[in-house]
Amino acid sequence: MYVSDWVGSGTLIEMLILAPISVALPLLPLIFPVSWIFLNAYGNARISALLTVSSIYQTFVDDPFDDTDIGVKKLIEIHLKWSQVKKIFINVLFGLHSDLSRSANILHVLGSVSALCCVDKKGILSWPNPTAEKVFFLRSVEDVPPSPSENSLDRHSENGDVFEAIDRPIDTEHQHHCDSSSQTVAEVLDLTHDRNCPFRLHFDDKGWKQHLPSLKPLGLAILLNTCNMNTQDHYTQFCSHVTCEALYNEDLVPVTNRRCLCELAKQIGFADSAQNIFSLEQQLSTFRHVQPETVRRDIKFARSLALATKLKFPFPHMVAVVVKEKANRGALQLFSQGTADIVLDSCIEFWDGKELCTLSTTDRKKVQDFYQRTSLTAYCTAFAYRPLTRNVSSNLTQVYLELPADSSHLYLPNRSPTPLTWSGGILGHFQSTDSLLGNEHVEDEVSDIDGCFQLQCNQVFIGMVTMQYQAQTDMVQLIEQLERACIRFVHFSKENELRSRVFSEKMGLESGWNCHISLLSERTRENIDDDGLNSNCDGWQSLSCLTDSTEQSAPVNFDMSNRAKLPRGIDKIRPHLEQVDNVPLLVSLFTDCTPSTTKEMISIMQDYGEVVCVMGSSANADNIGIFLQANACLAVQPQYPQVCQKVSVFQPTTFNQGPSPIQFSQKLNSVPCSISFNKEDSVSIFHLVLESRHLMQAIWNCVQYWICCVITLGSVQLVNTFFMLPPIFTIGQLLWISCIVIPLLSLSMVANPTDPAVMQKATDKNHCLVNFEKYRILRSQPSWKLITAF
Repeated sequence: MYVSDWVGSGTLIEMLILAPISVALPLLPLIFPVSWIFLNAYGNARISALLTVSSIYQTFVDDPFDDTDIGVKKLIEIHLKWSQVKKIFINVLFGLHSDLSRSANILHVLGSVSALCCVDKKGILSWPNPTAEKVFFLRSVEDVPPSPSENSLDRHSENGDVFEAIDRPIDTEHQHHCDSSSQTVAEVLDLTHDRNCPFRLHFDDKGWKQHLPSLKPLGLAILLNTCNMNTQDHYTQFCSHVTCEALYNEDLVPVTNRRCLCELAKQIGFADSAQNIFSLEQQLSTFRHVQPETVRRDIKFARSLALATKLKFPFPHMVAVVVKEKANRGALQLFSQGTADIVLDSCIEFWDGKELCTLSTTDRKKVQDFYQRTSLTAYCTAFAYRPLTRNVSSNLTQVYLELPADSSHLYLPNRSPTPLTWSGGILGHFQSTDSLLGNEHVEDEVSDIDGCFQLQCNQVFIGMVTMQYQAQTDMVQLIEQLERACIRFVHFSKENELRSRVFSEKMGLESGWNCHISLLSERTRENIDDDGLNSNCDGWQSLSCLTDSTEQSAPVNFDMSNRAKLPRGIDKIRPHLEQVDNVPLLVSLFTDCTPSTTKEMISIMQDYGEVVCVMGSSANADNIGIFLQANACLAVQPQYPQVCQKVSVFQPTTFNQGPSPIQFSQKLNSVPCSISFNKEDSVSIFHLVLESRHLMQAIWNCVQYWICCVITLGSVQLVNTFFMLPPIFTIGQLLWISCIVIPLLSLSMVANPTDPAVMQKATDKNHCLVNFEKYRILRSQPSWKLITAF
């Protein structure tokens, strides 16, 4: 009995050729490579299309501290039409799109990203300009704030006068100095930055107007010096000179701490036209070197920090302007601003809002205490004033006065006896808003260096303003959303540990005792210390630093020591990972970063399975190497800082003029980047990650279904051939099913709506790296065994 009697018999061609082909044909990837290319092109086109549609990204809530789930619910309301994706899809498919989707597939990286790194702060994470955060001034305890009847604070004259104040009778016994029985108090007013505007701010204290007599001179100094556009060219040249001087000392920072404070002057009550009653005459610039070891010894705040902390101090400098009042017989005034150490040495009195008071040793301690505390973590600027009886030669404007590190012997001989005996009844004006406007007779102008220095002595201390970079609301919310999506946000900060951790708190990052690592190697620190010890700078014994701090607290409200004893320096990261633990792969803040150390740290993260996406400024040419190292990168055109809010950053070029040098540089710097966009555009990185994860999950489901279908089809053919049954499908039917039906059914899964639940699942690390050495040995073992056997 034969089976062929029931099932029939086939030819040898069917049994030996067509039957095996029918089993193997479904398993051959005939259409899969083409489908894979189309799927990736569609995914990248959809990601690029999302960048062009700005209306769907208005998902952030008004309050940055509200639950971000509200924003997530709005993110799912997205419907992209095929017409929006079609053109981009064709360009990506034929390699005509601007994004490098073939060399750096942004779809795959964002769909599996485990760490989003940002290598630039200003204009991306923070607002491009620091804003005023605190206002410091001295006042007498016995001073009673003037009532509204005594001062018309809110009245501006049409011709641009600053304020109109009612003069009061002056007590002849105390017109030159405040009462000796009064006590001086350091007053600090806090300001809050408007999170929706780069410059807008307001005072936190509702009763701040009672301090207006003390704040008026500060507002006038801001308009005449800080935000006077006629002084910008001279100040820019002086900053360039200070920058070159700071190159000889790594511990000094040529901080350009003169930023726009127009909004503060506006809050105080000044109009922009207030400076029109003055004319700029001359500008004077002064600076001096310091010895960092001496500063660390004299400043208790610095001594309380860990010795390994790399401190950088603002370069001591002072910039003064000589202005002439158009009225009042052309009285000359000197308004100075700069670092508090050198400004304080130039002052002998302070304005308490009512009269002049002598700066005692205790008062100097209070000023220096506040400056030392804030200058380590913020940008602090001091202001001073004095009336002049002599003008300054224009030749001195082109000269930068460099003082020795120990300049106390220069100030003492030029100090006037206190109380000052200004002639001409100037102190009468100190009882009104015009308190700091002198009306003395102008003598011959000063043309020598000694006279120039003497003019800058015996000043009146007005107050100080601290400025700080504020985190942008969208970045704060992005970090919170990424954390919920199990994506670690990493900030590579170029600043030291103190400044970096203060800003990380503003962004919502953890700033505890094991949440930061300094990438500055110990060898670099030793070289810097040796250079500082070998320098021939004299000890800094200025009057403002001979006194100890009046408080024992640290400059910040958390412990800056690294209790976890995490590795310090990029050269210690790999040994720590191999011998201790993986904590360096879990921190969110790296400080003291350079382009080379940042690139090396990203490489270490990739070696340990991290999928790294880097976000950086397209205006920074140092980021090119970092962009090339990352799995994918986002080039962000940052918001540029402004000299003043009344002046635009730069003038845009017309179409006929072509791209500007800045635009051309941005294009070159962003060549390695997968995506380039403007910070001011409504682009949600979280939404891009959400869409990428959804598409990657849909593509994976599509591939899985495809594999299951072809395996099932091949298994059916294999069982049929094994039992020598007639073929269920012909070769033509197999081609139709495997090349048309199964791909269409599989590709239909990509059209599913976006599921926000994908952001609640953590992605796996990149552990699929092929160990070529391992597999080469395993692959060669059978050959060696055969050779040995024979």
